[in-house]
Amino acid sequence: MVYCFFYFLNVFNGAFMRILLLFFVFYCSQCLAYEYDLCRNGMFPTYNGSYNIGIINKNTKSYDDECIDGGVNCAPNGVLLKGDEVLISHSMKGFLCYWKDDDNVNFVREGDVTIKRNVEREINVKNIVGVWEFGDSTVNITNKKNGEYHISGQSYWYGGHGNLHYGELDSDVKIINGIMRWDGPDLCTGKIKLLGNKIIVHDNNQCGGANVSFDGVYQKLD
Repeated sequence: MVYCFFYFLNVFNGAFMRILLLFFVFYCSQCLAYEYDLCRNGMFPTYNGSYNIGIINKNTKSYDDECIDGGVNCAPNGVLLKGDEVLISHSMKGFLCYWKDDDNVNFVREGDVTIKRNVEREINVKNIVGVWEFGDSTVNITNKKNGEYHISGQSYWYGGHGNLHYGELDSDVKIINGIMRWDGPDLCTGKIKLLGNKIIVHDNNQCGGANVSFDGVYQKLD
């Protein structure tokens, strides 16, 4: 009798754990899908796919994720002009997530964008070496004598009331499959993608104090 009790208890626990595991996998997949339903300046550099450059082909409007999901409160919340150049990440239900600048990141209808061809993506000394800037963050990429590259930089997070957190980069980098990657110092890792005259930087949030990140779309200083 006691043996039967523990036997059924083990069967129940095993079935429960399998159900719990399936629920966890489903929940995580929904979280990942939900993340890429959004288009935000903080999420844009984290995209794992291939970026493109687009040219707005007519005066048009931009939309937030409420419109993508067909929400009743959908309303255009920005304007794009014919000829504007934008970076493009993922597509969603007939819309493209674009970056024009840090204050203008949203969705635009696919038909209102012409994807630019033959965009420079291959990293070389001429197009990558220099000082790059995004907001208060700077990244300096230099060429070493052996043909490799070195990255240094600073980033800040202002928390108000004199609360300032600081981060820095100081590492050799490797180019793997066309992407520049660094590892160190300490736990800090990240990658750099070249797209035309901009670089997209994404780190692992371990490159400084709390809330400090080098994530962003950088432009080279003259």
